[in-house]
Amino acid sequence: MSGAAITAALRGNLYELLSTVFRRPLDARRLERLRAPEMLAAMAAAGVDPGEDFIGGDSDTVLDQLAIDYTQLFHGPMDRIAPYESLQLGNGDELMGAPAGEVCRFMAEVGFSVAPETGELPDHISVELAFMGELAHREAEALEADDQKTAALAVSLQRRFLAAHLGRWAEPFAGKVSERAATPFYAAVAGLLRGFIADEHGAQAA
Repeated sequence: MSGAAITAALRGNLYELLSTVFRRPLDARRLERLRAPEMLAAMAAAGVDPGEDFIGGDSDTVLDQLAIDYTQLFHGPMDRIAPYESLQLGNGDELMGAPAGEVCRFMAEVGFSVAPETGELPDHISVELAFMGELAHREAEALEADDQKTAALAVSLQRRFLAAHLGRWAEPFAGKVSERAATPFYAAVAGLLRGFIADEHGAQAA
């Protein structure tokens, strides 16, 4: 695999990881996956410190702490952080507002559909991250097949979606999560999201 294809694939993997983390509270299977030595090493290399409890604490206790933090951050009765573009950028507090409709049309045009089992609207942070991950993987596969036209289209779609949607709200959203998180894990992954989107902006401006 070429260097450019590897870079695109790694970007796709990171988008997918962040999508998984922000979709719902971690379960035992995902916690075990994130605690695997290779995943902890990857997080360390990215500057992510999930905390000593996350790394070595009792699994049930860690899961309970993370579930409480996730619920308070995104579903709590007071000062919750809405993980939807419509609520972050819209003019009101209505789900499936204009931004959500635009996101839905953008995704449909390129053949991406929200998996029913996610139970989320198209402008949820996890869905928008998953969409960008899909486009990055399309780019990687096209580069590996030396299909420059398809790779260029995948890059163009990523730039357009970042400029029109995810890139407009993911950084301030991540900043709020980082500030309010009660666990080092959510503070750290929010910091990773914020830095990654900033890097994506910089790469596309270059």
